[in-house]
Amino acid sequence: QQAAILEGQLTWLTYISGAIIGGHSWSSSRIGNGEETLDASLSKRVLQLAQGMDFRLSNSNGVGKSDPKLETAMLYYFQNFRRVYMFMWEQTSTGSSAISTMGSMKLESVPSTKQKVYQNMFEHMGLGDHTVVANLIVTKIGKNLKFWPDEHEIVAKTLVLLTDMAGGYSSSKLLLTLDTVKYLAGHHTADEFPFLNVPSNARHRTTFHAILVRLLLSPNGTDKLGISFEEFMRPILDTMAQLGALDSTQLRSEAARMPLIGVFRDLRGVCMSMHNRRTFSLLFDLLEPQHFPLMSRVADLWHDQPDVIISLLRFLGEFCHNKANRVNFDQSSPNGILLFRVISDAVCAYGRRALASPTPTTGDIYKLKYKGMSLALSVLNSALGGNYVCFGVFSLYNDPALDNALDVSLKMALSIPLEQVIAYPKLSKSVFGFIELMFRNHMKATL
Repeated sequence: QQAAILEGQLTWLTYISGAIIGGHSWSSSRIGNGEETLDASLSKRVLQLAQGMDFRLSNSNGVGKSDPKLETAMLYYFQNFRRVYMFMWEQTSTGSSAISTMGSMKLESVPSTKQKVYQNMFEHMGLGDHTVVANLIVTKIGKNLKFWPDEHEIVAKTLVLLTDMAGGYSSSKLLLTLDTVKYLAGHHTADEFPFLNVPSNARHRTTFHAILVRLLLSPNGTDKLGISFEEFMRPILDTMAQLGALDSTQLRSEAARMPLIGVFRDLRGVCMSMHNRRTFSLLFDLLEPQHFPLMSRVADLWHDQPDVIISLLRFLGEFCHNKANRVNFDQSSPNGILLFRVISDAVCAYGRRALASPTPTTGDIYKLKYKGMSLALSVLNSALGGNYVCFGVFSLYNDPALDNALDVSLKMALSIPLEQVIAYPKLSKSVFGFIELMFRNHMKATL
């Protein structure tokens, strides 16, 4: 009881410290009047508390956990510290007066007022330069992901903090030098981070892998992290190979549910961080041709299970989305056609089964039926409007992939009552978007 009271008081004090740090304004005319010494004094105590919490957590192998409210307060403080002082990391490292990260934190030229404040802050803190502090924060992030798998709020806020830290150019370069980030990139499996196996954390799998791939594919990311993209993808590809080797009965069993959801969530996160032709080709070459057939099989066998089919369709929607013209193959390459075939097979497999299934009379009708149809139409819309397929090739070689996709998708769109289409905005966007593409580019198939 005494420990609980103490942790409650520490929670309160940590929130106060975070609010004081977060209230610091670089645009204030009072900047440089010694407020940074107060920030340093508070930050030193909070960071020492974080070190003590991590020490107890690691030595007890996760048994000696603090109050979740204290962990949440710590994340609040870290977020405010990052917002105020990581902003200065970027300012000082990208300007002409760069801060040396070695030793005494001296400036190469005459420091500005902001840089003086920044320098005084870390000198008064007495814990080391900003690399040491960043490593402490990222270590805390790793511990949270490892030892708090069932605390949804802690996992969510921890990943938001990591996302924000990886979002800046200079801060992401700093993260690449930290041992904890290297460990995350080399051990992004459920064995090391159990939160990946918790069903309620399925969305967080996507975020987690998107962050790691963003860092990995940044300039010199593979060299600094000591791992190639293919090595990073190996656990995901191994899981897909195991699932692809199963027969239909085994693939439809409950034992395959979570691996399927997990692998498609992971792939979506990987794909979200690919913004150019080179990086997209890396993923495409790893998946083609061995792992593509799994997707149409899953669409056929799991059509009636929203959690699985939505994970698959969301990945396919991201995979075929030609953002920043990343899906851009050579003129002589058949990859654009192969990609459309994969989309066509999956959409047709799901669409035929969905059309044959009765409309549910109880429960959430949108989640049980119309959400899957909406995503399937959205996937095909991205493929039809992606400008990476020459559709005349299909009729030239008597390939039915295009006609089948258009036929099944049109039947899906017409099977949904108009009042239902209007009632759900995402569904109406997919349906009317598909109809527009049909009348614009595929009038012959429509008639």
